[in-house]
Amino acid sequence: KTLRRCSWYQRRLLVEAFCLLGVTRAASFWLPFRMLVPYLGVAQQASPTAVSPTEALVIDQVGWAVRNMSRYTPWVSNCMAQAMTAKWMLRWRGISSTLYLGVDKVDDVAVGHAWLQAGRQIITGGGTLGRYKPVAHFGD
Repeated sequence: KTLRRCSWYQRRLLVEAFCLLGVTRAASFWLPFRMLVPYLGVAQQASPTAVSPTEALVIDQVGWAVRNMSRYTPWVSNCMAQAMTAKWMLRWRGISSTLYLGVDKVDDVAVGHAWLQAGRQIITGGGTLGRYKPVAHFGD
């Protein structure tokens, strides 16, 4: 959709996602991981898998906003920034989610990936999940 076709609610979500992508990217770049952990959720706890139809709609809209805005930021909005942004946006709306961190070995080099799940939906980072082994998760 072009911005003109978006509702005011969708536009607000896009602006919120853009701003939070900047904050989370800066935080994940500049702060040590141990300082981010308290904001990610409870370690090794998963969120409930049942969500209401209303929550499912909000989850879809937040995921749409984060995925779309991540393509237009002047900085690299990597998987960690996207997952943290969507998690915070959902948390502010009272919806539980689980942020997963995984690794894969490519040419003897460990490669990390982050993704967010709410209910049974993968919100961000779901494209290549099959190759990553989850090593930690943080739930609300």
